[in-house]
Amino acid sequence: MDNYLIQCEKAIEHIEREQYADSIEILILIADDSSLAQGLLGFHYMTGLGVERDLEKAKSYYLQAIEGKNAVAANNLATLYMIQYDENGQKDESLLIKREEALLLAKEFGFNQAGDLL
Repeated sequence: MDNYLIQCEKAIEHIEREQYADSIEILILIADDSSLAQGLLGFHYMTGLGVERDLEKAKSYYLQAIEGKNAVAANNLATLYMIQYDENGQKDESLLIKREEALLLAKEFGFNQAGDLL
């Protein structure tokens, strides 16, 4: 098992124990080289677990992870677009289009449940 995967598994264990700062510390160290770490950092920023919630940072991490064909990150990006749509008083329709595109990528990358959301 490669070192990045081992480190991501440790970060996930910290998330499960609600030790978010420890998770983030690990993920930041390997994020440049791991789409899984990028996706997990996106999750932290989208949910605000261990960091101040920042949807733009979350989106940035998800987009990086998608470059590495991270299916879960693509699915989570679709969720982020829906959050932005719901929180935006103007109901920006372009966010719905971006959500659909992210779901299509998630399905293409192997996250078959994403197709159920289209």
